[in-house]
Amino acid sequence: MKTKLSFVALSIFSALTFSQTAAADTFCRADQSATWGGGSTFEGELTGQECIEIGAGPSDGNGIDYAGTGINMELQDGSIVSVLGYLKDSNVNSGATVFVGKVANIAWDGYVFNAPALATNININTGGLVRVQDGGTLKDSTVNGGKAYISNSGTTDYAGLAVNNTVSNGGNLYAYLGGISEGTQVNSQGFEYVQQTGQSTGTVVNSGGVQMLTSAGTAINTTVNAGGKQQISSNSIAEGSVINKDGLQYVINTGTANNTIVRGTQFIFMNNSVAGTATNTKLYDGGVQNVQQGGKAIGVELFDNSIQKVLADSFAENVVINNNAKSWVTANGKIFNTTVNDQGQLQLVAGEGASGAYADSVKLNGTDTALFVIAAANDTDSVQIDRLEGNGKVQFKTTAASDDTLTYSQLNVDNLSGNMHFFFNTSIENGRGDYLTIKQSSGQHLVTVADSGVEITDPMQRSLDLITDTNGGSSFSLASLGGTQINAVDGGTYMYYLNNRTESGKGEIWYLSAKRG
Repeated sequence: MKTKLSFVALSIFSALTFSQTAAADTFCRADQSATWGGGSTFEGELTGQECIEIGAGPSDGNGIDYAGTGINMELQDGSIVSVLGYLKDSNVNSGATVFVGKVANIAWDGYVFNAPALATNININTGGLVRVQDGGTLKDSTVNGGKAYISNSGTTDYAGLAVNNTVSNGGNLYAYLGGISEGTQVNSQGFEYVQQTGQSTGTVVNSGGVQMLTSAGTAINTTVNAGGKQQISSNSIAEGSVINKDGLQYVINTGTANNTIVRGTQFIFMNNSVAGTATNTKLYDGGVQNVQQGGKAIGVELFDNSIQKVLADSFAENVVINNNAKSWVTANGKIFNTTVNDQGQLQLVAGEGASGAYADSVKLNGTDTALFVIAAANDTDSVQIDRLEGNGKVQFKTTAASDDTLTYSQLNVDNLSGNMHFFFNTSIENGRGDYLTIKQSSGQHLVTVADSGVEITDPMQRSLDLITDTNGGSSFSLASLGGTQINAVDGGTYMYYLNNRTESGKGEIWYLSAKRG
């Protein structure tokens, strides 16, 4: 059965050609009548038995001489519309399909370069479908449970464009195969998919909305507000995203997030085989960056009271911690080239053998900066730092076992310089405490000791080693919590002094004893 073809604008075309009939047969269903509208205006309801083309074209090859319009249309189940001209203020209902582009589908085969191919203020309701390609534009419209596909069909070098549209209530907007989405607003239960070299610019994702980047999609300057979510995976890139308070960003499976500002939460991890990467991230106002399962964070600045968490098998590089921000690195996590300013903190969790947190270079800028070494299961669990410099605080933090006994930790430093203030925890009576081992050292450092308070039964025979300085390049002296130098530590009945001795093969040992050295 052949599609029935008619022309509204008979003044432009007076006869049916073979190519026109063939095009209509391909585009429309066999049970439909096909109408090419030329420069005419369509209005009202379009039933499932109707297939129309809102036409446009030059009469003399020098520009657009006519462009048809569809306005206030109700497109019902089964209806099909091709838009070379204009479609305005219309509803695309369940089962209806609209094609917006500069390639004619009924009147002739070919690309109409100067055709407007513009659909504006369109409601794409549940089950409705709009395809924008080949230079077409969907603008100021609502994807309300329906679907909008923005792409390049491959017929031309021109992609489809979506501008300032809203997606909600189960609606989906797809920018793919070079399609471009600009200024999209994604609301509750709305989804924007950017994939297969598609591009999104200036999308705003609100509560309950989702932007998904996959298969080499690109998003530029996305804003994710509270309750919204952005996910980047499979060689996709998000550039310049802003994740506001209670917003979420997931960077997984070879996805990359560059130049992100985080006030909400950013997750960087591996979901299948290859982890995600975030570069040049800035965190503010309690923002959180979670680097986990092989994730990589490169170039991170933390401000205010923001937090970075680097979990096992993951790493962060070129990290600057400002204000009251914190970076927390668990056992088997790694952090490289870290600078701590203001009242910032770097927290490293100990682990057995080489499994403790690792830092290659830590610089503490200022006496209010802090490095915390956090104990784990055993007193021998340790943290490794290759280079530690500056004039901040280094504080050992004990953990309590189920029986309320404390567990201590060890810090191994290959190269120590500056003027640090170390805070140790001890139980002199039990011969236990935190421990610092240094290979190469320089500078004058302070030591503050907090003992458990367990009564020391034989004080004159008790001593406790605190520090091994292999090359003996540093000096250590006791100090109060505030940093004032003192002579001894209160051990109950007796005072304990910080002494040093030299041991062959070990270097200089600094220890506590009730006897002066």
